[in-house]
Amino acid sequence: MASNQIPVPPSLHECEYIDCPLWDEGGEADEIRRCAVCKYQHYCSQSCQKQDWKKHKFACSSLTIDQEKAFLIPDEDELRVLTDMMVRWEDAYRFSKKASWNVSVMPESQELLGLNIPSGSSYHLLPADQASRPFRLPLILICRRFLSEMLRPLTDEARKILEDYVTICGQNPPSPYSKVYGPKIMWKPADVSTEEYNFWMTIAPIVASQDYKVCQFPEWTERWRALATCRVFLWDDDNVR
Repeated sequence: MASNQIPVPPSLHECEYIDCPLWDEGGEADEIRRCAVCKYQHYCSQSCQKQDWKKHKFACSSLTIDQEKAFLIPDEDELRVLTDMMVRWEDAYRFSKKASWNVSVMPESQELLGLNIPSGSSYHLLPADQASRPFRLPLILICRRFLSEMLRPLTDEARKILEDYVTICGQNPPSPYSKVYGPKIMWKPADVSTEEYNFWMTIAPIVASQDYKVCQFPEWTERWRALATCRVFLWDDDNVR
């Protein structure tokens, strides 16, 4: 991308605050405003925007590409450690008799909480409810490393194809996920919000398994499958045993 600014997403004509009074009243908004930062969330009033911020702040990130933050510096050692962690976790989950009722008791799950991820020092956001949901941050940091490494080698043509696909997948996600704008994932994979990583983890195995003609990701399928499975069981786990 020649510019350091990602194109503004198309505008919508309805308020996206889930408790907007217009939804019950069946009325139409006189004016629709965008979130000033991400330009991707729409509101009918300042009141709706303010009330939605407590949720939206975890899904909001800028359209500006900071070249020093957009991608992580490649690190084969960290990638190898995180890949090994995910493969071991998935193997343990498959064979653990306890997995069906409490995945967090597995030693491999507890290992995630103490996992040293050096690249995480450059990420300063915390996911919602991190104090009571301690597995969320390590999952995000693993996702960030995987995503940056997978996308770095892509051509502009490949990024364009993938960004359109991700936007389609992410423009109307089921609750409780937040919308994801594909170009941000493609052009600044190490610098998006916690909820954007959260949603990406749910679609990553599907994205990585496709043949896009201009790019394929056979070596990434196992990583993303393991991480997505881990996310399903641990994202909302409180680690109380």
